[in-house]
Amino acid sequence: MLGAVMGGMNSFTIQRRTLEHSKTMQEEMIKENKTLQFEILKQDISMKNEEIFKQEKVFSASLIFKISRIASEISQFNRLIENAYKYASEEGNPDQPWLGFQPMAAIGAPVGFTSDEASILINSVNKSTFYYVLRLDQLRNYIADGIALAGKIKLELNEDLSTSLTDFSGEIGTHFPDPETLLRNQPKIININTLLWQLRKQCQEEIEKAENTKIIIVNALNEKYHSK
Repeated sequence: MLGAVMGGMNSFTIQRRTLEHSKTMQEEMIKENKTLQFEILKQDISMKNEEIFKQEKVFSASLIFKISRIASEISQFNRLIENAYKYASEEGNPDQPWLGFQPMAAIGAPVGFTSDEASILINSVNKSTFYYVLRLDQLRNYIADGIALAGKIKLELNEDLSTSLTDFSGEIGTHFPDPETLLRNQPKIININTLLWQLRKQCQEEIEKAENTKIIIVNALNEKYHSK
């Protein structure tokens, strides 16, 4: 009888130890699985972060290109207009810049910042710079449209005025449109002169700020995305 009881106790003890061992093994396996899952999650997050960084790097490069193009074109537009005023002044007609305005052969397509580029920008510069850049593409497009319109008017004037040249002295370079033709084209002349004045004012106000903003953005994005 006692032997049977002892045998039962031994069997119970063995079962209990077996269960405890099994439980310990399960806990270890769960712990190992959690550790493995955590490492996989870390790797997954790391890969996603790396992919996000690569995408942001592409967007930042596009942003650098666009802001550099805008600053460069505003400077180009400004030189074109200033040359017109310089020529008019040298000819004794400083308030007639249309005389020296040369239409551009080609004006680049409109520039626009994407939402992805704006997202990169807002996380890279201060708010004042960010909000200024958001209107800089529209400003560039406004000036470009004005330059294109001025060029169209000047070509129309050239075509009309060239058909009514009168030589008042017989010397080279002294051919002038007749008064009637000039009078007929006064609305166009007033329009182009007013337009050039407005564009000149806009360029003068923005050219330095656009260039300084370009430097700020290029430096910030290069340091964040292109120095690694």
